Amino acid sequence: MRDSGELLRACCLRDASLPAPKTTVSAVRRRVMAPGEEFAFLRVPLQASSAPAWQALNREAFNVQLRVCYCSVLEDCWLLDTRKPEPEPVQACPATPEGGGWES
Repeated sequence: MRDSGELLRACCLRDASLPAPKTTVSAVRRRVMAPGEEFAFLRVPLQASSAPAWQALNREAFNVQLRVCYCSVLEDCWLLDTRKPEPEPVQACPATPEGGGWES
């Protein structure tokens, strides 16, 4: 998906009359994290005006598949695919196509 709006439309806003939840998206490029540190790159706060869409997203959250490539400061890289039990070591993170994600 190109952005959080596209994700919400695909999973949760099949009824176009529902107001979309507000989202907060944080950049993950050039971010250094400590071992065990967690990072929320997408937050969708529950608001009364968008509760039906938020509830739909909450129901569908575990059906969303995610692929993320990340590297350590020592340049060891891994590809996390939520369809697989463990991240896979890779030589480097692949470049993504302009405005889109990786093809499976």
